[in-house]
Amino acid sequence: MGGSQEIADAAAAAMFAEDRNARAMGMIVSAVTPGSATVEMTVLESMANGLDVCHGGVVFALAATAMAFASNARGGTNLASNASIEWLAPARVDDRLVAEASETHHQGRTGVYGVVVSGPEGVVAAIRASPRSTEAEKELGAPFGDGQDFDELAVGQLRMTSCTELDVSWTTPGRRTSARQPGRSSAVTRWSRRR
Repeated sequence: MGGSQEIADAAAAAMFAEDRNARAMGMIVSAVTPGSATVEMTVLESMANGLDVCHGGVVFALAATAMAFASNARGGTNLASNASIEWLAPARVDDRLVAEASETHHQGRTGVYGVVVSGPEGVVAAIRASPRSTEAEKELGAPFGDGQDFDELAVGQLRMTSCTELDVSWTTPGRRTSARQPGRSSAVTRWSRRR
Protein backbone atom coordinates (compact mmCIF):
# COMPACT_ATOMS: atom_id res chain seq x y z
CA MET A 1 0.00 0.00 0.00
CA GLY A 2 2.81 2.48 0.83
CA GLY A 3 3.16 6.04 -0.35
CA SER A 4 4.39 9.17 1.35
CA GLN A 5 2.70 12.17 2.87
CA GLU A 6 4.54 14.43 0.41
CA ILE A 7 3.02 12.51 -2.52
CA ALA A 8 -0.42 12.60 -0.89
CA ASP A 9 -0.24 16.37 -0.35
CA ALA A 10 0.99 17.03 -3.90
CA ALA A 11 -1.64 14.73 -5.44
CA ALA A 12 -4.44 16.39 -3.43
CA ALA A 13 -3.29 19.89 -4.36
CA ALA A 14 -3.07 19.00 -8.06
CA MET A 15 -6.47 17.27 -8.06
CA PHE A 16 -8.24 20.05 -6.17
CA ALA A 17 -6.84 22.68 -8.53
CA GLU A 18 -8.61 20.89 -11.41
CA ASP A 19 -11.75 19.70 -9.54
CA ARG A 20 -14.32 22.22 -10.75
CA ASN A 21 -17.22 20.24 -9.23
CA ALA A 22 -15.74 20.12 -5.71
CA ARG A 23 -14.98 23.84 -5.77
CA ALA A 24 -18.44 24.72 -7.16
CA MET A 25 -20.11 22.71 -4.38
CA GLY A 26 -17.98 24.41 -1.72
CA MET A 27 -16.05 21.28 -0.74
CA ILE A 28 -12.71 21.47 1.02
CA VAL A 29 -10.17 18.69 1.51
CA SER A 30 -9.40 18.93 5.22
CA ALA A 31 -7.07 15.91 5.47
CA VAL A 32 -5.32 13.49 3.14
CA THR A 33 -2.86 10.68 3.78
CA PRO A 34 -1.88 7.75 1.53
CA GLY A 35 -5.13 5.77 1.27
CA SER A 36 -7.43 8.12 3.18
CA ALA A 37 -9.03 11.55 2.87
CA THR A 38 -11.54 13.79 4.62
CA VAL A 39 -13.66 16.19 2.56
CA GLU A 40 -16.16 18.66 4.02
CA MET A 41 -18.94 20.90 2.76
CA THR A 42 -21.97 22.83 3.98
CA VAL A 43 -25.37 21.98 2.50
CA LEU A 44 -26.58 25.01 0.56
CA GLU A 45 -30.18 26.03 -0.08
CA SER A 46 -29.70 25.10 -3.76
CA MET A 47 -28.84 21.51 -2.71
CA ALA A 48 -32.26 20.82 -1.13
CA ASN A 49 -34.72 18.63 -2.98
CA GLY A 50 -38.53 18.90 -3.10
CA LEU A 51 -38.81 17.32 0.36
CA ASP A 52 -36.61 20.06 1.85
CA VAL A 53 -33.68 17.73 2.60
CA CYS A 54 -30.28 17.56 0.94
CA HIS A 55 -30.51 15.75 -2.40
CA GLY A 56 -28.98 12.27 -2.20
CA GLY A 57 -26.85 12.98 -5.25
CA VAL A 58 -25.13 15.80 -3.37
CA VAL A 59 -24.26 13.41 -0.51
CA PHE A 60 -23.01 10.88 -3.07
CA ALA A 61 -20.89 13.55 -4.80
CA LEU A 62 -19.27 14.44 -1.47
CA ALA A 63 -18.54 10.77 -0.72
CA ALA A 64 -17.21 10.11 -4.23
CA THR A 65 -14.94 13.14 -3.94
CA ALA A 66 -13.49 11.87 -0.65
CA MET A 67 -12.92 8.44 -2.23
CA ALA A 68 -11.23 10.06 -5.23
CA PHE A 69 -8.79 12.00 -3.06
CA ALA A 70 -8.06 8.94 -0.91
CA SER A 71 -7.51 6.60 -3.85
CA ASN A 72 -5.24 9.02 -5.69
CA ALA A 73 -3.20 10.03 -2.62
CA ARG A 74 -0.34 7.67 -3.57
CA GLY A 75 0.03 9.21 -7.03
CA GLY A 76 -1.16 7.71 -10.30
CA THR A 77 -4.69 7.97 -11.66
CA ASN A 78 -7.56 6.00 -10.16
CA LEU A 79 -11.19 6.30 -11.29
CA ALA A 80 -14.26 4.82 -9.61
CA SER A 81 -15.36 1.55 -11.18
CA ASN A 82 -18.16 0.75 -8.71
CA ALA A 83 -19.90 2.38 -5.75
CA SER A 84 -22.83 1.57 -3.51
CA ILE A 85 -24.45 3.98 -1.03
CA GLU A 86 -26.79 3.55 1.91
CA TRP A 87 -28.55 6.77 2.91
CA LEU A 88 -29.14 6.43 6.65
CA ALA A 89 -30.47 9.85 7.68
CA PRO A 90 -31.37 13.08 5.93
CA ALA A 91 -29.06 16.08 5.82
CA ARG A 92 -30.57 19.55 5.92
CA VAL A 93 -29.72 23.01 4.62
CA ASP A 94 -26.83 24.55 6.59
CA ASP A 95 -25.66 21.14 7.88
CA ARG A 96 -21.88 20.73 7.77
CA LEU A 97 -21.17 17.32 6.19
CA VAL A 98 -17.87 15.47 6.62
CA ALA A 99 -16.94 12.52 4.37
CA GLU A 100 -14.14 10.29 5.64
CA ALA A 101 -12.76 7.79 3.10
CA SER A 102 -10.27 5.03 3.85
CA GLU A 103 -8.85 2.12 1.92
CA THR A 104 -9.93 -1.24 3.29
CA HIS A 105 -8.32 -3.49 0.67
CA HIS A 106 -6.03 -3.19 -2.32
CA GLN A 107 -5.07 -5.84 -4.85
CA GLY A 108 -3.50 -5.25 -8.24
CA ARG A 109 -5.12 -2.23 -9.91
CA THR A 110 -8.30 -2.29 -7.79
CA GLY A 111 -8.91 -0.96 -4.30
CA VAL A 112 -11.90 -1.03 -1.97
CA TYR A 113 -12.77 2.05 0.05
CA GLY A 114 -15.26 2.74 2.80
CA VAL A 115 -16.68 6.23 3.10
CA VAL A 116 -18.78 7.52 5.99
CA VAL A 117 -20.61 10.83 5.61
CA SER A 118 -21.54 12.44 8.92
CA GLY A 119 -23.58 15.50 9.81
CA PRO A 120 -24.28 17.34 13.05
CA GLU A 121 -26.68 14.62 14.23
CA GLY A 122 -24.60 11.57 13.24
CA VAL A 123 -24.04 9.35 10.21
CA VAL A 124 -25.91 10.42 7.07
CA ALA A 125 -24.64 7.80 4.60
CA ALA A 126 -22.20 4.92 4.21
CA ILE A 127 -20.54 4.14 0.89
CA ARG A 128 -18.45 1.26 -0.42
CA ALA A 129 -16.48 2.17 -3.54
CA SER A 130 -13.93 0.48 -5.78
CA PRO A 131 -11.56 2.64 -7.78
CA ARG A 132 -9.35 1.18 -10.49
CA SER A 133 -5.96 2.38 -11.67
CA THR A 134 -5.89 3.63 -15.26
CA GLU A 135 -2.12 3.28 -15.61
CA ALA A 136 -2.32 -0.10 -17.41
CA GLU A 137 -4.95 1.25 -19.82
CA LYS A 138 -2.61 4.10 -20.76
CA GLU A 139 0.19 1.66 -21.49
CA LEU A 140 -2.12 -0.51 -23.62
CA GLY A 141 -3.35 2.45 -25.67
CA ALA A 142 -6.84 2.74 -24.22
CA PRO A 143 -8.54 6.11 -24.71
CA PHE A 144 -7.49 7.60 -21.34
CA GLY A 145 -5.16 10.53 -21.73
CA ASP A 146 -5.93 11.27 -25.40
CA GLY A 147 -7.50 14.65 -24.67
CA GLN A 148 -11.07 13.42 -24.23
CA ASP A 149 -13.10 14.27 -21.16
CA PHE A 150 -13.84 11.49 -18.69
CA ASP A 151 -17.56 11.86 -19.52
CA GLU A 152 -16.79 10.73 -23.06
CA LEU A 153 -14.75 7.78 -21.81
CA ALA A 154 -17.08 6.24 -19.26
CA VAL A 155 -20.41 4.48 -19.55
CA GLY A 156 -22.39 4.92 -16.36
CA GLN A 157 -24.84 2.37 -15.10
CA LEU A 158 -27.10 3.26 -12.19
CA ARG A 159 -29.34 0.70 -10.53
CA MET A 160 -31.82 1.68 -7.83
CA THR A 161 -32.15 -1.35 -5.57
CA SER A 162 -34.27 0.18 -2.82
CA CYS A 163 -35.30 3.56 -1.50
CA THR A 164 -31.97 3.89 0.30
CA GLU A 165 -29.42 2.32 -2.04
CA LEU A 166 -27.95 3.34 -5.37
CA ASP A 167 -25.34 1.29 -7.22
CA VAL A 168 -23.14 3.03 -9.76
CA SER A 169 -20.74 1.24 -12.09
CA TRP A 170 -18.40 2.68 -14.72
CA THR A 171 -16.88 0.82 -17.61
CA THR A 172 -14.52 2.01 -20.28
CA PRO A 173 -15.83 2.00 -23.87
CA GLY A 174 -13.65 0.09 -26.27
CA ARG A 175 -12.99 -2.61 -23.67
CA ARG A 176 -14.93 -5.87 -23.54
CA THR A 177 -17.05 -6.05 -20.38
CA SER A 178 -19.26 -9.08 -19.73
CA ALA A 179 -21.20 -9.89 -22.91
CA ARG A 180 -20.92 -6.38 -24.35
CA GLN A 181 -19.22 -5.85 -27.65
CA PRO A 182 -16.36 -3.37 -27.71
CA GLY A 183 -16.97 0.07 -29.16
CA ARG A 184 -17.61 3.63 -28.17
CA SER A 185 -20.92 4.31 -26.60
CA SER A 186 -22.76 7.19 -24.97
CA ALA A 187 -23.78 7.08 -21.32
CA VAL A 188 -26.19 4.31 -20.45
CA THR A 189 -28.47 4.71 -17.45
CA ARG A 190 -30.56 1.83 -16.13
CA TRP A 191 -33.15 2.28 -13.41
CA SER A 192 -35.00 -0.67 -11.95
CA ARG A 193 -36.95 -0.83 -8.77
CA ARG A 194 -36.94 -3.99 -6.66
CA ARG A 195 -39.49 -4.61 -3.96
